Amino acid sequence: MSRLLSSRDLAPESSRKHGARPWGLWAATAIVALVTVAAIFGDWITMHDPIAHGNLLESRYLSPSLQHLFGTDKFGRDIFARVIYGGRVSLTIAFSVVCLSFSIGIFYGGFSGYLGGRVDKVMMRLLDFVLAFPLVFLVIAAAALFNVNNWSLILLLSLTSWMEIARVLRGEVLAIREMEYVRAARGMGLSHFQVLFRHVLPNAIQPLLVLIPFKIGEIVLMESALSFLGIGVQPPTPTWGNIINDGRDSLMLAWWISTIPGCLIALLVMSFNIIGEALQKKWRLD
Repeated sequence: MSRLLSSRDLAPESSRKHGARPWGLWAATAIVALVTVAAIFGDWITMHDPIAHGNLLESRYLSPSLQHLFGTDKFGRDIFARVIYGGRVSLTIAFSVVCLSFSIGIFYGGFSGYLGGRVDKVMMRLLDFVLAFPLVFLVIAAAALFNVNNWSLILLLSLTSWMEIARVLRGEVLAIREMEYVRAARGMGLSHFQVLFRHVLPNAIQPLLVLIPFKIGEIVLMESALSFLGIGVQPPTPTWGNIINDGRDSLMLAWWISTIPGCLIALLVMSFNIIGEALQKKWRLD
């Protein structure tokens, strides 16, 4: 005899999937929250100075222990303290770049899509021209030519990260500007500036929210790569990239110096990508 069907059995497949427990999303959110909290409250979490050198005779290349959770490097510096402080630097740069690049992209894409016509064509051709250059090599060349500090690195990464945002927003604005409520706002005598910022952009901004986690992960990876190459954040300020660079010559002797920050970069970037994909699926379902 066949068993009785429950309400779960009668539910559509899509709703069962939508209601499933997203263990991966929870784990990714927990990793991002843990790294963020550690970066903010790092001064209370670790008792060691991330920059101060230790006793070169007694504290060089110490393996992970209760006294030094992630071991020490060739100068006797505590890797745990350096990783915590490096996470603070990386996340500060990433969040700052995302805020600035989104601001640039929203203004550029918003005006391009709303004005349309020849203005839109010229602005999009200019955007295509910028996108024709390999942005990674452009960033590396600019960072190598100029004296880079944290603020100039934020500006450099922001000026090379807004194009995708502008393109996505422009497409949304093109669709929204033809809707009835936008035409009604124009008919009431509102200026183009008021229509754009009061009625168009607030309704076009939702797809950009999906890009935020992806963009943060991308900037963390880019900043780490530049620091690894020696053209990003400069020593003695620790970042995950230059910590990996410090330990690349002693992988067989002290594997923890490069391995631990490398694993953290991979985990954090993967977590931001998982969160971004979850937001993307939710936005499509809604």
